[in-house]
Amino acid sequence: MRTLMRRILFLIIILSSTTFVNAQQTEPSDNVDAKCFRIESEFNLQTLKENSNKESSFALPSLLFRYGLNKKIELRVGNIGEYHRIVSENDTEKDFSIGNVEIGAKAQLLNSKTKIAFFSHIILPKKNFSINNFGIVNTLTISHDLSDKYSIGYSLGYNYFEQSSATYSLFFNRNINENETVYLETFGEYNLEDDFSQIVNLGYTFVFNKFIDFDITAGKGLFSNTNFYSIIISFNI
Repeated sequence: MRTLMRRILFLIIILSSTTFVNAQQTEPSDNVDAKCFRIESEFNLQTLKENSNKESSFALPSLLFRYGLNKKIELRVGNIGEYHRIVSENDTEKDFSIGNVEIGAKAQLLNSKTKIAFFSHIILPKKNFSINNFGIVNTLTISHDLSDKYSIGYSLGYNYFEQSSATYSLFFNRNINENETVYLETFGEYNLEDDFSQIVNLGYTFVFNKFIDFDITAGKGLFSNTNFYSIIISFNI
């Protein structure tokens, strides 16, 4: 019985882990190795307070499966679970849902001190499954190694799912040593309804060994009372 429980616990840890992907919202500009299979997961919390209402959004451990077809192309399948809670003076609303499945690919366009990659996902709607309800995510991501200690990166994206939106991110990394990294990042989204969200993050990554690392980040909305938190323990198997 104890052996069975250990195996179940180990499986849960693996399925709720990330493989060397930090909590930055900027998509990495390099691919997984050829013929390598990777599972990534992230948990984050975002809160927004407006007047007497407080809205909390939990992204439950999301799963992203990545497979390196070759040195240039990786295949990707992802899904996310979400829990929302809205608290007002007179009522509390709660909602849990499994998000839409995303299927796509990522192409490594340049891999040197400057890395450039482009990825595109098709969003398969969980409801009203028809071609008119499909969505798409497109992102170009770029990073530059300035030295052994410093690097910068940024991304630009266009998404469409029920409405169009543009996304961006910008980060600055500072390697303290071989095992520790700190970073500053800002990311945001703008849609055609003139809604604009922008968050600034501070984060810290610690690599225990080649199998495990730990990542924590906290952020604040620049134009809203939004707080953003993310904690990740990463496993490589």
